[in-house]
Amino acid sequence: MDFLINFLEYLRSQRHGAKLLILWDGASYHRSQKIKDYLDSLNTNLEKEQWLITCVHICPKCTSTKPAFAGYQTFSLRRQASYF
Repeated sequence: MDFLINFLEYLRSQRHGAKLLILWDGASYHRSQKIKDYLDSLNTNLEKEQWLITCVHICPKCTSTKPAFAGYQTFSLRRQASYF
């Protein structure tokens, strides 16, 4: 999880003072206790509207929200169409 915390810190350093909204899929490391603890420590004593980082989990099983899957689906549909 350290790589993810380091990445979040990097994003914060690039947008000093900005509130960040992070959209995540359902990967287990996005929901780990270490990440929750990090976000809790960062946003302690702040109202939700003031949080420095807000993470929103998008549909974890919804492939339409993941660009890599969208490309695969397009390729797969074209490949299937070529058989008919």
